[in-house]
Amino acid sequence: MRTGGPRGAIRIVNVVSTADLAQKIDIASFNSYDSLSSDLRLYRCGYVKDSGMDGRVTVFGSGKMISVGTRSAAGSFGELRRAARILRGHGLASRRRLAPSVRNIVASVRLGDGLDIEALSQALPRSLYEPEQFPGVIHRTTRGAVALLFASGRAVLVGAASEGALREAHAEVSGMVERALAQKN
Repeated sequence: MRTGGPRGAIRIVNVVSTADLAQKIDIASFNSYDSLSSDLRLYRCGYVKDSGMDGRVTVFGSGKMISVGTRSAAGSFGELRRAARILRGHGLASRRRLAPSVRNIVASVRLGDGLDIEALSQALPRSLYEPEQFPGVIHRTTRGAVALLFASGRAVLVGAASEGALREAHAEVSGMVERALAQKN
């Protein structure tokens, strides 16, 4: 999703969605099949990734799945369905109706050419700025998303569960930054 011009344009960089196959999955056998892999010494899960996928899907033995690496909810949901089809094709899962759900959308946005993050940290409510710990202002929006504001004028929005919530968080942060900068001048 992109809105507006270069300044203020929202660019989704990752959508995290989940679904449940509601059945046990033999992840120990994943390395025997195309498009499946696992390293059970490191993680108690397996991965589904084929050449047609933008991201990958993590599969747990319980049947729960997590899609990461796509740039839209529709793409994320499609990859969960594709992973379920691949697992069915290898005889590792039976047909189940999936009910995918977006858990997190990560986006970047350019708010300006440079931000005085010290001043922003003092002007924005629900914000934290500890430069020894992190080089930006961490701002919690009223809708639950978090904005990471950097001196470069860029921001990262995380924690939105829909594109609508992402747009609301963006509007809130943009407005607050503009008001804070106007008060400074």
